[in-house]
Amino acid sequence: MKVEGYHFTRGMNNNIINIVDDIIQIHSYDDIGTGVIRKEKLGFIQTGELNFILNKKDFNILRNFSEMDISMKEKTIIVQSGKTKLKFQNQTDIKEYQPDLTDPVSLNLPIDILAAASEFVGESDRSKGILVTPDCVAASDGKVLYRFALKTKLDHKISVPPEILKILDKETNYEVKLCGRMIVMLGAGEVVYSSLYEGFVDSIDRITMEGEGRLKFKKDDMIKHLNLASNFSNAVSLDIKEKKMIIESVVAEGIVQSYSGEIEVTTNIKKFRGGALVKHLLKVLRQAGDEPELNIGNKSYEISDGNLESLALGFTVQGAEPMEVAA
Repeated sequence: MKVEGYHFTRGMNNNIINIVDDIIQIHSYDDIGTGVIRKEKLGFIQTGELNFILNKKDFNILRNFSEMDISMKEKTIIVQSGKTKLKFQNQTDIKEYQPDLTDPVSLNLPIDILAAASEFVGESDRSKGILVTPDCVAASDGKVLYRFALKTKLDHKISVPPEILKILDKETNYEVKLCGRMIVMLGAGEVVYSSLYEGFVDSIDRITMEGEGRLKFKKDDMIKHLNLASNFSNAVSLDIKEKKMIIESVVAEGIVQSYSGEIEVTTNIKKFRGGALVKHLLKVLRQAGDEPELNIGNKSYEISDGNLESLALGFTVQGAEPMEVAA
């Protein structure tokens, strides 16, 4: 059977390939209930049927060939492309996993919102998923928070594994559905699925933003200074006085190398000095518009932009003073 190599993408631990005439179906899945089922049309007029199973390494090798002729001899898969000939072992000991995709319920879950939330998930069992409730999409690792107000069409809370987003085709539009304990994304000719996580951090959908200080600036300027400061330290201090904010790297005593930058701001803050981790501030800022308003509270940096709320926790730095705001 003739096949083009570009069909062999997004390989996973187990890859089951079925070719019938000019149609190829590939079911790739891992060992924890996540996978993708793709059905595509081949560029050849042919008749016949071929079924075989490849591991991830062998599957990914085939993407390197533009065209190939694949045949079987007992348990051996033979691939011929020009003068190149390959032989693979058919992984017949693998039992195909069949996800239960019955009774799908349509959800209002845009992929870009799930992708944004995935940047905020943690590593502990309870915080590593994306929390989806009837009213919002949220994620947190205990230091940063993402929350987007949205009527999701759910009637209960679920925890979506961020790993499912890594196997989506970036050029495909997906419709998200719920099938019992399975999240399913339907695109052109393919189904991407994953089992839901058990448990979630229930409180993150109810955290209130309390920052009293208001700070407006150009996002690109702020990000530029944070990236430069990150070359000297993973943390910065923010010193606000007289409509200016000085961004300095926080370095250990005795370290000579440091960074200091300044941007103009519009603010109601008369005086403030506090610290934050660069990676946390960047996560929050990247979700905001070009000229965001940063709300500064008691060791917190918050952005509220329409339906979006995000937050990064800060810390006390040497010389810190209580924040003063204009009446």
